[in-house]
Amino acid sequence: MHTYRHILLPVDGTDTSERAARRGIELARDLRARVTIVTVTTPWATQFSRELAAVIPDVIVPEGEYERRARVAATVLLERLADVAQTAGIPCKTIHVRHRRPSAAILDAAKAQACDLIVMGSQTAGSLAAVVLGSETLAVLTHGDTPVIVYPHG
Repeated sequence: MHTYRHILLPVDGTDTSERAARRGIELARDLRARVTIVTVTTPWATQFSRELAAVIPDVIVPEGEYERRARVAATVLLERLADVAQTAGIPCKTIHVRHRRPSAAILDAAKAQACDLIVMGSQTAGSLAAVVLGSETLAVLTHGDTPVIVYPHG
């Protein structure tokens, strides 16, 4: 049986992804593994090129403000989960990546950090985020060669 030594925990700020990360930290503690927590933010041009922005122009946030908010949110999220890992006594690294395709960034991070397992949340039912996260989770499962544990929402 393979013993996992380095677990990648992709998070996006949803409850589902945070619960999965906490479960991943528990698993790392049990396996005496280390974790890398990664969050991916899409660049402004990617975020606001979607149909919603064309249909409802008022939702467009100026690029500088969007990037600032994304950076702050990513920092807060990563620090919160790094604290959970530290409390559990787990060696932890955090990474914030800007990429137009979160699944590609997650797979790139797994490879670059030499992670041998990815633990992530599944989609959240009934939301626009579910469509994106669901497709990203599916892409990580189907396009990578790193084993993945997917925790369901709820």
